[in-house]
Amino acid sequence: MNFITLITDIGKQNHLIGVVKAQLLQAVHDSHIIDISHNIAPFDFPQASYISRGTFNNFPEFSFHIIIVNFFDKQHDHFLLVFYKNQYILCADNGLIGMLLDEKPEMVLSIPFEKNAAHNLLTCTKVMATTIKKIVDGIPIQKIGIPDLSFNYINPLQPNINQNNIETQILYIDSFENVVVNITKDQFEKHRNGRKFKILFTRNEMIETISNTYADVQEGQKLAFFNSLGYLEIAINKGNAAGLFGLSGYSYNKQISNTYSQNKLFYQMVRIQFD
Repeated sequence: MNFITLITDIGKQNHLIGVVKAQLLQAVHDSHIIDISHNIAPFDFPQASYISRGTFNNFPEFSFHIIIVNFFDKQHDHFLLVFYKNQYILCADNGLIGMLLDEKPEMVLSIPFEKNAAHNLLTCTKVMATTIKKIVDGIPIQKIGIPDLSFNYINPLQPNINQNNIETQILYIDSFENVVVNITKDQFEKHRNGRKFKILFTRNEMIETISNTYADVQEGQKLAFFNSLGYLEIAINKGNAAGLFGLSGYSYNKQISNTYSQNKLFYQMVRIQFD
């Protein structure tokens, strides 16, 4: 059984996802295709990287992960095939790969698209399906593509860490409007070093304890905890943290239209202060 995951910004309101799956099933008949998400916000690399990071380690070795996010931001004649910790990742050469990985990948290959084919999503995913078939059939990946040492790379978002405070950025807001920021438990505890702390966000709201579950606070009360991926998450027990506190993540439309005021960054901040 070959596992293939799909993470895209395509949405589900058209035929494209169904056709992509048909291409994959025709190429690799015994594949098991799993929809991770088709609702990545447009151009939102931080959200895509957070969802992807939560996916890779939970699948068997040598699974395939197709990531289609901001796929045609530039005129590319190839896509990337990345081998990383015994997982195969297929994505556009648009910089996203740098935000997905903690370490240098074992191998990055450039896979060319057909020269005279129409440059659209389905012609590109057809080549991806063919590439997966070649790997499943036992062809060494070194013979499938061209080693790519100059692929586009965007550094992952990192918290701004000082001696007495940490400025974190919002990575993801889930369907319950819980807010995930880019600080892990290990990073938090290392810089906390046993000190008291305050998690500060909009409207002078703060949290001074880390909870284990929602049941640690009363209904309607705010809390902070480290989620299953190890990231700090801010929530309200049976409530809407993002909406109530005015928190929002990356917005490409706001970025290009300059609608942010001086006190609103492209990634809104959550500050952790140590006493």
